Formats: sequence, C-alpha cells, structure tokens
Amino acid sequence: MYVKRITATEASRSFAELLDAVDRSGDAYVIERRGRPVATIGPPPTANGGAIRLAIEELALDRDLAEDLGSIRSLLVEDERPWHA
Repeated sequence: MYVKRITATEASRSFAELLDAVDRSGDAYVIERRGRPVATIGPPPTANGGAIRLAIEELALDRDLAEDLGSIRSLLVEDERPWHA
C-alpha cells in the first residue's frame, strides 16, 4: 500500500474523487493542515480471523475459566418459537 500526502483543502474539494482513488488503488492518503498530518484516509483493515486465532492461542486458557464457560453454555436454552408468531 502506497501512502500519498494531500492538503486538507485538496481533500475537501475532491473528497469523492479521493474516495474513488482509495477504492481503486488501495492507497492511503495522509491529510495535512499547514504541513502537519491530521488524518488518514485509506482502505478498511481486512480481517480473516487469523489475528483472533493467534490471540486466543497466545492466551493460556485458565482451566477453571474453561469449566465455567462450559457450565454457562449448558444453561443456555434455545428459544423454539417461530419468529412470525
């Protein structure tokens, strides 16, 4: 991903075009006011569950917590009423 710099004035005058450019190219833009970066516009982060899986694997699951979660899950009751009723 390439990062481009653009002034706040340019961004406000051509916001729709700026969004189109991000959508087409995947580039990000740093918006500057008086030479200082004040915001970024870019594509949203993509998630595929990998980060969550890594976080879970890195956490040492407390055995008591696992048992508590199992107990809580066993208390759940599925509502069998139809939605249209």
